[in-house]
Amino acid sequence: MGMSSKKRKTQTSNKSFLICGDERLIREYAEMLSNTDADIFVWHEHTPDLPKRKNVKYSRTLSRIPKKLIAVFELTNTDFEKKIDRISKIEKHCAKETLFLSSTVCHTATELSTHFQNPQRLIGLAALPTLLRNDLVELTRAPLTHNDALKTTSQIFFDLKKEVSLVDDRVGMVLPRILCSLINESTFALQEEVASMEDIDTAMKYGVNYPNGPVEWGEQMGFDQVLAVMDALRKDTGEERYRPSPLLRKLAAGSAIRGQIFP
Repeated sequence: MGMSSKKRKTQTSNKSFLICGDERLIREYAEMLSNTDADIFVWHEHTPDLPKRKNVKYSRTLSRIPKKLIAVFELTNTDFEKKIDRISKIEKHCAKETLFLSSTVCHTATELSTHFQNPQRLIGLAALPTLLRNDLVELTRAPLTHNDALKTTSQIFFDLKKEVSLVDDRVGMVLPRILCSLINESTFALQEEVASMEDIDTAMKYGVNYPNGPVEWGEQMGFDQVLAVMDALRKDTGEERYRPSPLLRKLAAGSAIRGQIFP
């Protein structure tokens, strides 16, 4: 269901957000949140390419990050073990009232909640590279998620000029499922020489008015992200239509130079 953005804005002055996870997503969410008056802390093993803003700060250790935060954005899609390790460390570090927004495109909020000591503050987020270009953000909730956590999370996005949609707690959520399936299908067509990459992208951009062609979109998103979603959908549903193409796996692994795959 949709939620109106005509709400009273919350004050974020002298408060902080924490971001961690996959680098493409870190950059996009840091860019979005840097437009607030809050401090944005990025926790990562090495320095990602961050927006050049005074309120965006990088740290390799949690010890240098405040315990009291408005919210944590945990944006890991490609490595579940690393995701759970990050969740465990952050939950131990942060104050209990801190909101925890975790990407749930590859694992449901219900599954993630079993790894939390305080699952009532967990909100699932459809975090996938490029999706912040849209005005709509998809959220979901775990069985024990408090209504207040959902309301506060919605307000954060309203303040960022985003509409919010609450969707069912399923792997892939809505737009990530549709978009990654389209990209995967385009790599099947490319592999089977149905058409060239340029023809596939042109057909989708001008034929159905997509902002990007599916192969082009996959490059921007990161084929490793697409593969992570498709593998998760195949495991969750058991359906053949979500089987990743061999070419998608090759692209995700980065095992070939673009010119060698796309002559």
